[in-house]
Amino acid sequence: MFNLQDGYFKSNLTENSLFDWNNLANTATNASGGFNFNNFLESKALQGGLEIGGFAKDLFNSWNTYYSGKKALKEQKRGNDILQNQLNIENQRYNEREAERKAANAQIAASASVWNRQ
Repeated sequence: MFNLQDGYFKSNLTENSLFDWNNLANTATNASGGFNFNNFLESKALQGGLEIGGFAKDLFNSWNTYYSGKKALKEQKRGNDILQNQLNIENQRYNEREAERKAANAQIAASASVWNRQ
């Protein structure tokens, strides 16, 4: 196991370079002779894995956008159908009121014509 204080004295790092991530990682791996974190960060395996992960994320986002758009279009069509039905109902009501008004106006006109004859 690596002891940070022993690594500091073994590698002769200054206090300023102790907080530098690259020097700290190199000291930690070289002192114990184990895994070198910098080599891992620069490896093609990590880069390839990140690229595959990014591609998978983009693929999922594309599918999600398509699916959300499809649902939104379905809801928009449903909303348009509801509005069209409401417009038809309002037009029917208007036509009924207009017919009633015309009938009432015709009756009033007939009554008035009798009154005007005298």
